[in-house]
Order: sequence, then structure tokens, then C-alpha cells
Amino acid sequence: MRTFNKLLQVKLHPFMLLSVLSLIFFSACSSKAERFLNKGITQVQNGQYDKGIYFFTESIRYDSLYAKAFYHRALVRKKMNCYTEALADLNKVLELDTLFQQAYATRGEIKGILHDYYGSLDDYKKGLALYTKYGLQNTTDLDFFPKDSNDIVQIQKQYSKAILQSGLQKYSSNDYVSAVSDFSMAILLGPENIEAYYLSGNAQFLLYDFEGAIANYSEVIALQPEQSDAYFARGYAKEKLGQTISASKDYSIARSLDERTYLPKQTN
Repeated sequence: MRTFNKLLQVKLHPFMLLSVLSLIFFSACSSKAERFLNKGITQVQNGQYDKGIYFFTESIRYDSLYAKAFYHRALVRKKMNCYTEALADLNKVLELDTLFQQAYATRGEIKGILHDYYGSLDDYKKGLALYTKYGLQNTTDLDFFPKDSNDIVQIQKQYSKAILQSGLQKYSSNDYVSAVSDFSMAILLGPENIEAYYLSGNAQFLLYDFEGAIANYSEVIALQPEQSDAYFARGYAKEKLGQTISASKDYSIARSLDERTYLPKQTN
């Protein structure tokens, strides 16, 4: 207080005085914001998540540009399965600090949980690019963070399997349109996913999209030339389009690969 009074006694230009006072006010707010952040971290470490959120929110109230406070609040919300709120906080973190690697990693993890696989991979790749350029700034909460491009490939395969299972569930429920969408995403995430091509072909066949079915069965054959079922299915789809000669060739190949293959009578 004594220092503040001395400051008022000094003759300063009004603009300079305002700048000095603003700086003092900002410093005081930043100090309080940091104190509330630390209190919140302590509460979270003790398992008091609600109290942690309260202190992080107070920290943000004193400093609305404090990226760390938003990030820690997002972590707690993630632990509480409040994913929408956590994503909102992480979006704010990256708006304030585009180099915040942990935020990309955490947001990528949450997007994966919510089946936003493209968004998740995109965040992981952005975080990986920062890691490649700057190295890890802070290893906290980054056990799941990919360290190199091989990790990204593994994550991509993992997500491809997950979205394939989603498609299977929709396929079993006769929701073939949604199933095709999931199978297509699985293929984009895992271009060598034979099962996704085959299932997508089956779903398209049931939707009377015979050309789409043929394209997918052809991909199966290209990846696994000895897959007799794919030749048979492609032949059947060709027969539906009136391509009887080409269909017969596929049936013959299917039969040569597996003598148990049943060759249907010509359909109308």
C-alpha cells in the first residue's frame, strides 16, 4: 500500500499512470489465477474433482487467457466423462496457445473415445508435428501420446478396427446405409482392411448398389487373390447387372479355388 501511495505522488502522464495501474492489476489477477490453479491441482490429486473444477474455474475468472487453467479443467472433465465440456476447454486452450502439445494429445484421445476418428488422428498428428519440431515440453498425462509415425500407424489401425465393429453392429441391425459409411471410414483408416471391403460390398449389394459392391469385392480380390467368396460374390453382383459372361468367369474361378462353392442358377 505504501508503494502504491508513493506511485500516486509521482507526477506521471495520465496515459502512463493508467498503463502502470493496469500492469499492477493484471499482475495481481495473474497471481490469484495461479494460486487458484495450484489449489485445484491439489484437490484433484486428493480425488476431489468437483472442488478441482471450482478452483480451475476461479482461476479462469481471474485470468480468462490462462491456458493452463482451461487445460487442467479439461483433464478433470475427461476423468468425469464430461467429454463435451472437456472438448470445449481444450478448444479454448489451443485457441490461446497453438503450441500446447498436451492439449492436442488429450483432445485426440477424447475424440477417439467419441468415435471422431478423423478428428482424433488429426490432433495426434498435429501434436506429433510439434513433438518432432520442439521435443516434448511436458510429459505429464502423455502416456498415450504417439512418439513417432509408427505409433500413428498403430493408432490408425486401432481406430479402423473400432469403426469396423460399429459398422458390423449397424449391419446386424439392417441399417446398411450407415454400415457402408462406417465400412468406408474403416477402409480410409486402414486401406488394407480386407474385411471392411468385403462387408461394404455385402451391404451395398443389399442396397442394390451392385456396381459399388463389385468395386469392393474387386479390392478384396486384389488384396487376397485366393479369396473364393469374393469371386463368387462379385459374380453374383455382375449377374444382377446382366453381365452374365463376366459373372460366369468369376464363378469358375471361385469353383477352382474351392470346390464346395455353390454355383447359383441364372437369376433374372
